[in-house]
Amino acid sequence: MTIVSSINDKIHLLRQVEKVIVKPLLSGGIKMNNAAWISLLIAGIFEVIWALAMKQSNGFTKLWPSVVTFAAMWASFAFLSFALKSLPLGISYAIWVGIGTVGVSIFSVIWLRESITIFQIICIILILVGIIGLKFQTN
Repeated sequence: MTIVSSINDKIHLLRQVEKVIVKPLLSGGIKMNNAAWISLLIAGIFEVIWALAMKQSNGFTKLWPSVVTFAAMWASFAFLSFALKSLPLGISYAIWVGIGTVGVSIFSVIWLRESITIFQIICIILILVGIIGLKFQTN
């Protein structure tokens, strides 16, 4: 996959997010509490994207991965900010960071071929259980 096609894929993804999430939110098509949770999930996904792109930027020495890093950071913070309008800060932050932790861990093993131990897998599963527990406890 070339850098250009990768960027085009990310732009396409952002346009789909705008179409499916942002426009319905602005038009009142999604209830606020559900919208906040969806926004928090999207913020976590963008956190995964910026962390992976930062790794690929090689210390911000590669242009396009660096651009993707900062664009995804902005998107992640924007969606987190929207979620914080109606969700508690502590719970939202824990879930946001947890999504990032689990997502980056999974992609670093699959995509970057990083090694992982059984103990690390168990700990990541515990983080995932914690995220799910916080989501259900907050409702």
